[in-house]
Amino acid sequence: MDKRQILVEVASGFANKFLGDKLTCAYEKLGEIINNIPEEYRSSTILKFDTEYEDHLINFSIYYYREETDEEFSKRIADIERRKQASIIAAQEREKMVLRQLAAKYPEVLGLKL
Repeated sequence: MDKRQILVEVASGFANKFLGDKLTCAYEKLGEIINNIPEEYRSSTILKFDTEYEDHLINFSIYYYREETDEEFSKRIADIERRKQASIIAAQEREKMVLRQLAAKYPEVLGLKL
């Protein structure tokens, strides 16, 4: 299993409110955001604008993708294994319940005592 790409959202909200209505304010806030992004991800960071909500409100998000860390990868693999085991145990319990029901209904056919 390969490592995944993790989406890291740096900032989001309504541009009109977050960035203000002055270019210098927007420049300062965007500068702060850029400075908080690890240098190796700055050139691939995405700034997306969306006007689906209302015409006068512009929603924005700033994000980048990074590879999951070794720790995140190990945790994800362990979680997958735990879920697999839990699923197997649950399936076995369901099968045992069905078997008990069938044994109670047809004891002579199964020749079982449960």
